Amino acid sequence: MASGPLGPAGHLWLRGGLDDAALAPLDALGWDGSAGARLGGGLSRLLAPLSAALTPHFGAVWPVRVVAFDKQVKANWSVPWHRDEIIAVAALADMPGFDAWSCKGGVWHCRPPEAILREMLFCRLFLDDVGAEDGGMEFAPGSHLGPHKTGDAPNGAPELERASRGDILVLDMRTVHRSRPSTRPGRRRVLRVDMARAPLPAPLAWARP
Repeated sequence: MASGPLGPAGHLWLRGGLDDAALAPLDALGWDGSAGARLGGGLSRLLAPLSAALTPHFGAVWPVRVVAFDKQVKANWSVPWHRDEIIAVAALADMPGFDAWSCKGGVWHCRPPEAILREMLFCRLFLDDVGAEDGGMEFAPGSHLGPHKTGDAPNGAPELERASRGDILVLDMRTVHRSRPSTRPGRRRVLRVDMARAPLPAPLAWARP
């Protein structure tokens, strides 16, 4: 993806991107303190407002993977610096350039060629306010442009997300990021939604949450 709306830093904030009417069905998903629960079962319909909020900036996009993060007192984790390079697909297929196959929760995942990741969006939709003490994600602006080894600190100053309920953070799929534990009681619910902008080469097809 050319820098476009994400700019050279590889991210875009849509403050107040969704209102309470759009968020209410997502509040009812059954949040349980999970650290990275993969969600499906008709979520594409509930996420239609998110796709609509992104369309003026990126054109037609649709969700292909949804992961829920419910950080709270009983579930307060950390994740080292890393880059996500795995996508969710409808079925296993022997395709050149697609490797690291695994099946998680009945859904096939693989690592695609970089050209596929380059055209994807990594979105964070906030169901709760997030401040400096709430265990928010840190990400490294511009890190999508270079190589990275898991666990290594990226070059340059990272940015810590600070968000209000309904905000949307959109990043290049290849952005290096990490998460630290919360340092105060409370709750931080975030949906990570991977968005596609083009079909996969046949016979592969995107998973549809």
